[in-house]
Amino acid sequence: MHWFSTDAFLSTFSEVYFPGESCRIGEYRVAGQAYRLLSPGGRAPVTSGAFFDFLAPVEGAGPAEELRGLPHAVLDTFPLGEERPSLPPGTEPAPFIRWERFPDWPAFEAHFARRRSSLPRDSRQKRRNIEKDIGPLRFAWDDGRGEVFEQCYAWKSAQYDRTGVVDHFASEPNRELFRRLHARGHLVVSTLSGGDRLLAVHFGGLAAERVYSWVAAYDPERGRYSAGRLLLEDMLRESHSRGHREWDFGIGDSEYKWYYASDLRVIGALGTPSLGTTLATAAKTRLKPLLQRHAAAFEAARRVRKRLLEARDALRGGRR
Repeated sequence: MHWFSTDAFLSTFSEVYFPGESCRIGEYRVAGQAYRLLSPGGRAPVTSGAFFDFLAPVEGAGPAEELRGLPHAVLDTFPLGEERPSLPPGTEPAPFIRWERFPDWPAFEAHFARRRSSLPRDSRQKRRNIEKDIGPLRFAWDDGRGEVFEQCYAWKSAQYDRTGVVDHFASEPNRELFRRLHARGHLVVSTLSGGDRLLAVHFGGLAAERVYSWVAAYDPERGRYSAGRLLLEDMLRESHSRGHREWDFGIGDSEYKWYYASDLRVIGALGTPSLGTTLATAAKTRLKPLLQRHAAAFEAARRVRKRLLEARDALRGGRR
């Protein structure tokens, strides 16, 4: 079962965002497939959110209530070849690693070296540079210190500000979601340090021998060391050694995901989308490319969107 369908995620999501309300986890059918969703207080089920990325169908489901559509659902899954595939308009990639394809770590290293031959050698050099300039490298698969959470939030908020997008960690419920998941053993907080200095942090959802790569942040003052990538490779090695089934990179077209991924999920609207989903898709596929050709208009539109999303998060936080 995919991370966003698990009891671990949905029950914690319910407690954080709908405290005191009677919430039901139930099965809903969209376009002939069943999905597990959270319905708060008898209202329509939750299908999206700041850290609620996409939904995958569940198998063996019983009778389910019909739902018109989902904004972000898995439409297709297939193995990746050497070339990056072209996706249908209005869809997004969600690359992942299917660990059964790699009997050992050298086999996996050979896989991503084929995509970028300099990567393994560059990683080794970066590690030597950190140890020379900062101190001995230390990797922790699960580092639950409170200061690690706070540093990750601070780095990520600064990144959101630099890139002009809404700061999701300005919302206390969003911060609490990760703390509570970790306290219950459903979130892995991995870190990479050089000497006594924390260099990079990663939050990963853990369920059914699958890791969902969720939030990653690094020290921008030490960006030249590529600590985020080095932490990722340490985590991938650990995940493989623990016998996990998958490493899911989530939605996104970032270059690094394509280096490591073995398979791909294609994400898009399923069924009859709501008006909001239709408008959002149109903005992404038609309006955004147009605005990008006119930098001032694009920047103004991005600022307006950021303020609207921040106002939405503030209203949600006030309900707690």
